[in-house]
Amino acid sequence: MADPLKTYAERRDLEASPEPAPEDRQAPGGRRFTIHRHDASQLHYDLRLEVGGVMKSWAITKGPSLDPSDKRLAVATDDHPVSYGDFEGTIPEDEYGAGTVMLWDYGRWVPDKGLPQDALEDGELTFELFGEKLKGKWALVHMGTRSGNENWLLIKQRDEAAKEDTEAEDLPARSAKTGYGMETIEEKSGDGRVETKDRRGSASPPDFRKPQLATLVEAPPEGDDIIDETIKYFRPNCLFRNFDVSKSSDRTLVYLTLSMQQFLKECERHPTRQAGEKAVKSLVLKQFPIPGSPGWPLGGLFPPPKDIQEGEAWRLYMKQARDELASRTLDVLYKDDGAKDKWWGSFAKRKFMQKELRA
Repeated sequence: MADPLKTYAERRDLEASPEPAPEDRQAPGGRRFTIHRHDASQLHYDLRLEVGGVMKSWAITKGPSLDPSDKRLAVATDDHPVSYGDFEGTIPEDEYGAGTVMLWDYGRWVPDKGLPQDALEDGELTFELFGEKLKGKWALVHMGTRSGNENWLLIKQRDEAAKEDTEAEDLPARSAKTGYGMETIEEKSGDGRVETKDRRGSASPPDFRKPQLATLVEAPPEGDDIIDETIKYFRPNCLFRNFDVSKSSDRTLVYLTLSMQQFLKECERHPTRQAGEKAVKSLVLKQFPIPGSPGWPLGGLFPPPKDIQEGEAWRLYMKQARDELASRTLDVLYKDDGAKDKWWGSFAKRKFMQKELRA
């Protein structure tokens, strides 16, 4: 059987290049995806989808477009090791692909139907991305071979994640993993790799100790985290809406209470946990704004982030908190047998947050 990473290895001097060696491989079956922003001889983006134990790769000169009417040329390149999904750094001069490489986006992907290997062989792969920046459904359509290049088109499908007149270069040019820009990556890596441990949380985190709650008791019990507090005090918070908002933990509690109301409303027409979980997960996966952005539901409550890095840290935190709240909400909404708890189900019908909240 031919080695799919043979071309990758032959093109690189891995003694000189910091890129992962081809023996850094995993078993087939994963569904990672990455998009690298690569400042080589020409700035471009590289889309990589994990298929059959390697990262199938396409170079996209102008980067992905979120506009379904804007089809982007995607030229197939050599397969990469799965471990390339963690690579960020600078490839030295005189080496293949010399230049700075940013881990611009990463996450999971799922094929729309069937086996991705079969779809690629047939010349059309439709799939959904669950990334830090890119989400929703996409298509890769084979256009033929020209000058030795396998040419494809990358096309955004029409869904809630689609945005007219929006392309990759309109989104923050910062690593989805470290928060670094291209210059910082170059400075920190020299002719080598950047440790891609998530550094986006380096901005000041919210203070989550003892928020001032609208409760029927003086204070929440010691040891509860913000998710537990949201669930425990959801009832009085919904009934009275008299939050004492004075610090970031109070603001976060308001946001999570609003999110919980959304989860309950989404589950209103789903009597079983299986159906409710699918609906809530779909809601959680939708791209949501951060404080200070136009779609943020609590406009006057959260101060805008000071810079892009703090904004990304907020967005990451809110996403993680929302994910965890969704899971725990399902635990209280549905009983062990999967049936809906009647009290919690009835709460989904209550109106909430009708008054404008101010800090």
